[in-house]
Amino acid sequence: MYSQNNQGVAKTRMNALVKCTGEYVCFVDSDDIIPYDGFTVLVHRIVADNADIVIGAYIEKTNAKEVTKEVAKVAIMDVESSLDIVLKQEVSNALWAKLFRLQLFKHVELVEYKVGEDRILLIQAISKSTRVSFINDVTYIYIVRENSASGKYKYSNVYLLHIYEAAYWVYCYINKMVPDFPEYKNDMFLYRFYIDLVSKGGAYLITAKQRSYMENVFHKIRKKLTKRALLWHFSIKNEYLYKIGLLVAKFRLKLKRNR
Repeated sequence: MYSQNNQGVAKTRMNALVKCTGEYVCFVDSDDIIPYDGFTVLVHRIVADNADIVIGAYIEKTNAKEVTKEVAKVAIMDVESSLDIVLKQEVSNALWAKLFRLQLFKHVELVEYKVGEDRILLIQAISKSTRVSFINDVTYIYIVRENSASGKYKYSNVYLLHIYEAAYWVYCYINKMVPDFPEYKNDMFLYRFYIDLVSKGGAYLITAKQRSYMENVFHKIRKKLTKRALLWHFSIKNEYLYKIGLLVAKFRLKLKRNR
């Protein structure tokens, strides 16, 4: 057991990884729960499948209900297929509910944001792997708390900007380190986060140069975008239309919460 002064999530994890001496590593948040056989299932699968990473199902628990979140597909996949599922967020992008070979975290880059740090570390680990096993055994219970770190920042300017910038970091990393990954899939990943930023009122948090870059990405993938994404894209070209769009979005969100 090691303890230290609060240095943030990213530095704490890196300090822990340096001290690890085993073959595998698993991440657990302090307020969550591991099922009695959670670790056993993960270790069994990583050995049986000769995998570098095992990604399991989990339960999302609130005060009102419990929902089991299964993986999109039970299979053993290569790097590109695994990245595709993660970038589409068909599995949780958190580090928990997973087991990794410790060697995957050698020479990973430390990147600090208010949000999005899990995805950054997960993508680096997957890019260094050869086989990733996806299973539907429940290996983790995630406790949803309104006063969590992510809940504290959600929808603030800091949250909106950092979640986009963390996604942009992942986008650049994949372009550089996984050149065989289809470019349009990486473009789609980044653009989803851009539209999320825009639809929550953050279109002008990024620089004009960044918006210009996203315009170029848009022209490459526009035929694959949803109508919603297209509407948001064109609305930001007119400040008046953009403000109307935000008002409509807030009204729809309020209606959804009151149901």
